[in-house]
Amino acid sequence: MGSLGAPTRTWTWQAWPPRIRTLLAAPMIYAMIVPLVILDVCVEIYQRVVFPLLGTPIAPRREYMRFDRHRLEYLDPIQKLGCWYCGYANGLLHYASRIAAQTEEIFCPIQHQSGGGFHPPAHHADFAPFGDREGFEARWAKWHGSSTVSRSS
Repeated sequence: MGSLGAPTRTWTWQAWPPRIRTLLAAPMIYAMIVPLVILDVCVEIYQRVVFPLLGTPIAPRREYMRFDRHRLEYLDPIQKLGCWYCGYANGLLHYASRIAAQTEEIFCPIQHQSGGGFHPPAHHADFAPFGDREGFEARWAKWHGSSTVSRSS
């Protein structure tokens, strides 16, 4: 409590007024909420329709999105909003990536050819090496039964 019994503010505006570059970037950053929400809806519909048809488990959204940083006392309200936004954006993209990875596991479990500065996703570790026909066919059969995609050579 302050000297007159009023609550003491635990946060202060960290940078006020904000830098001009921050003011110029903010509309572009926050405008991305529109495509992010559209992506969110599309990914959720995709997963809820396609995964049960393929017999693959639904990726639990709560394992990829967390909203907790806005509770930190030392952040001002604008920073809290930013933390919420970044938590949503990065969590959603991580969630969408997981859903895409599960689809890739079913339909194309082949590692990319190495080299050229490419950073392969971690989930490719369990995929067949590039050029390993038998490894690919074994992974394909896991999801598609004993029928293989091989053609006579």
